[in-house]
Amino acid sequence: MRIPQIRIIRIFALSLLFSASALITKAQAQEEAHYSTEFVWGLTKATNSGLLGGFVFRYSQLVKGRQFQTFAAELVNIKHPNETREQLPQTGNSILVGKSNYLYDLRLQYGRDFIVFKKAQHKGVQINAIFAGGPSIGIVTPYYVDYNGQNGREKVPYTGNNMNFNNILGPGNLFQGVPDASIAPGLNAKAGLAFEFGAKNDLFVVETGVMYEYFFKEIEILLYQKKYQSYPNAYITISYGSRR
Repeated sequence: MRIPQIRIIRIFALSLLFSASALITKAQAQEEAHYSTEFVWGLTKATNSGLLGGFVFRYSQLVKGRQFQTFAAELVNIKHPNETREQLPQTGNSILVGKSNYLYDLRLQYGRDFIVFKKAQHKGVQINAIFAGGPSIGIVTPYYVDYNGQNGREKVPYTGNNMNFNNILGPGNLFQGVPDASIAPGLNAKAGLAFEFGAKNDLFVVETGVMYEYFFKEIEILLYQKKYQSYPNAYITISYGSRR
């Protein structure tokens, strides 16, 4: 399941990098940008995330011509490729089968944006090539379930050991495991294209691209499944913002 996905991401990455490099070469000879700073925030969805992947914040500052330096932060939830949800017949609630930990990921990124197609000042679409990377801070938190055991009904970490599946009543609270979290440091890098729409200085941005992320240790997300250190993905981000 993971191998075909990685192949698709690699093909997409090569196509994206080839297109972006050609566009950047063309853009360097064109007139400079008509603004100096930009701030956007939005939501992101990746091939290794849930329906809502996470949140994105990015600040851009003109360096020269059509080139901007960017500072960004992303907070996302990473899923295991074999993660599935199952409904419990005893309560109708659903849990993530075999899940032992959530992997929340804080990405800090520094990069470069290149305007490869400049829109008119008050209309049209602008296309930017985006390259960024930086440190990742993985926050590994235990997955809790509502369990009816020998001590009565309580919310406990799902370990699979000596737990009767029929006694699981549902999931615990989303951030219940945060006090027991451990940190997994890593690195990330991405390349993408951003399509900016908007009149005057208000922005609506659609960004799509590929990312590679590597943690310095294997991270357990599902019990009895392969632990991964690398997490390649393709992503799409919808964001709003303004420029000056």
